[in-house]
Amino acid sequence: MIVSSTSKGHEMLCGILKTTQYSNIITAKSASEAKRKLIEGEIDIIILNCPLSDEFGLELAEAITEETSSAVALIVISKPLSKQVLHQYMKMLSDTRKRMQGLQKENIKLKEKIEEIRLIDRAKHSLIEHLDMSEPKAHRYIEKQAMDMRITRKEVAQGILKIYEI
Repeated sequence: MIVSSTSKGHEMLCGILKTTQYSNIITAKSASEAKRKLIEGEIDIIILNCPLSDEFGLELAEAITEETSSAVALIVISKPLSKQVLHQYMKMLSDTRKRMQGLQKENIKLKEKIEEIRLIDRAKHSLIEHLDMSEPKAHRYIEKQAMDMRITRKEVAQGILKIYEI
């Protein structure tokens, strides 16, 4: 998305970007219009041609980076902007976005793993409390059940918790 308060800014940036790999270009003339368009769907890269008509652009950039995984570029350098500089800038933004998406996926996996560990620990605690097992014995029981029944330790833990938690 290109956010520029001037039609000349839109034309210049769209003209440069259309000669590169970026073809699906959305435009907005103000920060408020850009925010409305962001609600409609995820946008990979956002270029802010500062200053904007309703704000400078820093507030919008901060909001976008806090609330989305979009890469944001603030253009406050002198214009006209060279095609080569903008292309390098876009490549850098694209690479940054890919890294951010990878980190988000890794973060989700880690959160799921933590939840699984907590669930298994709760199940172990239930076995210790209700069946007077030791912690190593409860751990071994869950692992053996998972192997014998060919299910995950998480599924065994969920079954234990259904039995012992009210």
